[in-house]
Amino acid sequence: ERCVGHKNDKEYLYSRLQPALDFMQATGKPVYCGEYGVIDVAPADSRVNWAKDMTDWFLEHNIGRAVWSLHKMNFSLIGTEHEGFHVIDKEFLHQVARSE
Repeated sequence: ERCVGHKNDKEYLYSRLQPALDFMQATGKPVYCGEYGVIDVAPADSRVNWAKDMTDWFLEHNIGRAVWSLHKMNFSLIGTEHEGFHVIDKEFLHQVARSE
């Protein structure tokens, strides 16, 4: 199912993540999100808002996570060697690095 035609807000995002919570409740087992991120061509404010909403949800439900951050790809947090290995979006990085 694609997100076309849906209001892509926090409530919709959380509804799509509900199966993970259902699994945790049914099994008593933890969940880990091994890969997530936002493509670099998304508007900066949308990237940051999405990262905040995701991080809030992970923290609320005690779910470990690893943000997708390969340089030279479309989900970069760090610029390439050619660009001087700089942080691309400090506010996005702040959101995904939060622990509370």
